[in-house]
Amino acid sequence: MKLFQSLRAVTVLSIAALAAAPHPAAVAGDGEGYELAVSANVGFLSQYIFRGLKQSHSAANGGIDVEYGPFYIGAWAADLRSEEEGGTGGGAEYDLYAGASFAVHDMATVGVGYTTYQYTDHFDDEYNEVNLTLGLASEEFPVGLDLEYSFGDYNGDYDGDGDNDDRYSFFAATASLEGFYATVGAFSRDADGDYFEVGYGATFRDVIEVGLGIVSSDKDLDDDTRVYLSVGTSLDLL
Repeated sequence: MKLFQSLRAVTVLSIAALAAAPHPAAVAGDGEGYELAVSANVGFLSQYIFRGLKQSHSAANGGIDVEYGPFYIGAWAADLRSEEEGGTGGGAEYDLYAGASFAVHDMATVGVGYTTYQYTDHFDDEYNEVNLTLGLASEEFPVGLDLEYSFGDYNGDYDGDGDNDDRYSFFAATASLEGFYATVGAFSRDADGDYFEVGYGATFRDVIEVGLGIVSSDKDLDDDTRVYLSVGTSLDLL
């Protein structure tokens, strides 16, 4: 049984670089002066781990994002290797997401979005969720804090009750400082389990992003501690 063979709106690479830049955070305004921005990204993960769960032995990935003022829309995809088939089978994951992020205070940013996770080759069933975020950061206070609450539906059965329309909630809190970060995450409703992650991310020559993460999950997830490496780059297309 696979629980959350997925990634979202926050790729593992962006988590590793969280101290430098969290997920899309645009500034609200009156609509004047907004500019269209388009960017693409590619990367590789030594292990694809999302929300405390191992998804694949490794994963090449890439995506594209379009932003206009506080609004964004994007897509992200990764190849997946099934652990049950010794890393030889699997499929592909592709995520579609959209939303908006607004500055409500000098040190606070709030966001709302929607994400759908889809899979090929019957690797997993789809997930659809609403994402609510709050980011706190200040030049006077060096530690950043990002909160996420997501809730949605899973078109499958991971709690064993025979119902293929399970619901789940997920909450995470991430503190970051000069490239280092620490995350605590927990599932609720039909899903259960929590995890803890620490890591470091850096960008070299404003081009190459690298990251190192250590993830420890409780027995309700996969009861393991894993280390992963990430490398990637992004390019402004417009």
